[in-house]
Amino acid sequence: MFYYGWMKFFKKYLLQRSSVYIQAINHHIFNDLVELNVNRNNFVLIPNGININNFEDVRKIDHEEINFGYVGRLIKTKNIRFLIKTFNTYLNHFPNDKLLIYGIGPEKNFILKYIKNKNLKDRILLMGFEENKVEIYSKLDVLIHPSYGEGFPNTILEAALTKTFIIASNVKGNRDIIKHKKTGFLFNPFDQNDLLDKLILFKMMKF
Repeated sequence: MFYYGWMKFFKKYLLQRSSVYIQAINHHIFNDLVELNVNRNNFVLIPNGININNFEDVRKIDHEEINFGYVGRLIKTKNIRFLIKTFNTYLNHFPNDKLLIYGIGPEKNFILKYIKNKNLKDRILLMGFEENKVEIYSKLDVLIHPSYGEGFPNTILEAALTKTFIIASNVKGNRDIIKHKKTGFLFNPFDQNDLLDKLILFKMMKF
């Protein structure tokens, strides 16, 4: 407790004396700066943006099976292990659906081993890195964004522009974009049953 209190004091000390102009990329960071009494003239709220000219409405593939997807780096903070374990449970209910994973990173080896051990090579697919985002979202019915924390996630913005349904962890950044049960679903990134419920709910909505 003392350590975190000291760190907060040190952060406040540095920010209050900083001459650098700060860009807060979500409302939570903005509010933290206000609470730390940082000079209001030294920071501004400017969320991340993307080039909308790169996107167009994507016509979904007509299929009965659902293609869930993950797009991003394969690192621990993105909560990939949680995602694939939950999806494996989901397959007990709907064995014909798929999870497409786009991205590269150090978690790749764990994913490959898990797929092999659970015999999921036809259900969880590692797609690698794909630069063409429209190509990615044309294959997905829903984006799953399970990370423990975010700034202002471009992946969610990209999915929204292609009218891909979004299921995201209920954390800072994601909450700035997704309004639960209005523009997507939010779930607890530490509760597999919560994510499982949202996957099943989406399945029920689609058919």
